[in-house]
Amino acid sequence: MRMKLLNASLLAVVLVGVFCVPGLPEETTSYFYDNLGRLIRIQYSDRAQQYTYDKVGNRETRGVQEGMCAYSIWPPSKSFSESGGNSTISVTAGTSCPWTAAADESWITITSGTSGTGNGTVAYTVAETGSPPRQGSISVAWQSVVINQVQNPDVTPPVGSISIDSGATYTNNVNVGLHLSCTDNMGCLSMRFSNDNVTYSSPEIYGTSKTWTLTGGSGLKTVYVQFVDEAGNSTVYSGTIVLNATCTNPNVRIGTTSYATLQAAYNAAVTGDVIKCQGVKLTDSLTTDRNITVTVDGGYDCSFTANTGIMTVVKGMITAAQGSTTLRNITLETQ
Repeated sequence: MRMKLLNASLLAVVLVGVFCVPGLPEETTSYFYDNLGRLIRIQYSDRAQQYTYDKVGNRETRGVQEGMCAYSIWPPSKSFSESGGNSTISVTAGTSCPWTAAADESWITITSGTSGTGNGTVAYTVAETGSPPRQGSISVAWQSVVINQVQNPDVTPPVGSISIDSGATYTNNVNVGLHLSCTDNMGCLSMRFSNDNVTYSSPEIYGTSKTWTLTGGSGLKTVYVQFVDEAGNSTVYSGTIVLNATCTNPNVRIGTTSYATLQAAYNAAVTGDVIKCQGVKLTDSLTTDRNITVTVDGGYDCSFTANTGIMTVVKGMITAAQGSTTLRNITLETQ
């Protein structure tokens, strides 16, 4: 019989309020909770109060951390078989931000990285046991990685996917929408993101969408997502899009005349016109309610000179009421 142990790692940040006094700097207070709903950190503008919990759930104060240091650790949990093993924890922190690492059980041994400043790695081993299951944790940078040791641990990583702007070929904006999916036999727990597969964002609860900022400059961009399941297994998936950072042309035109929306272009069209769209994601809707024959042709580059094998993604409704409208290289967002 498989035993599922709860993971008590940091997963969420809740911004509670901003308090302003005339003539004084703004004071922002944020509360951090683990996925058992327990308070583990209060972040003020210039300091932070840390809390941990003993094995029976009593809260313990870990002291006040001065300054604006922000920390994240990965993965939030890890499972081992009864034979034990070794693994690592990645720490992301500011260049001058110190941290320490400590295990709460004698069968968990930290072999390197008991302290550090800035980014770092904690290496540890888990001893063999003849009587699983058991659970311990490693406290790193005022957060906890849960260590589970079970007889038949889950070793299957999550299966997932990522698409940028619903699969659009181009974008003229560094801010894009990520569409995500993740499945796992124990459940997808969290995810994090990167533009280079080296430096990742802080972990967050798994979700199916995310707003993300690409690196600047025109060219092919890749976004990576790392999913982790409840056992600590993880996989990385990536998606690509071409950023036209210098493109200032509106996304829709007829001939050389540009329009702000698909509907505006259709309203100005006459029979035989081709409404050309860049191969980007358009948040737009179209109702074809005139007795005319037109074509909506997607997938064009910034100069509207080529559209071979490229699609325009339309997030919105296309409603056919009158006339004849042909859609080419157009796909509707279904997520």
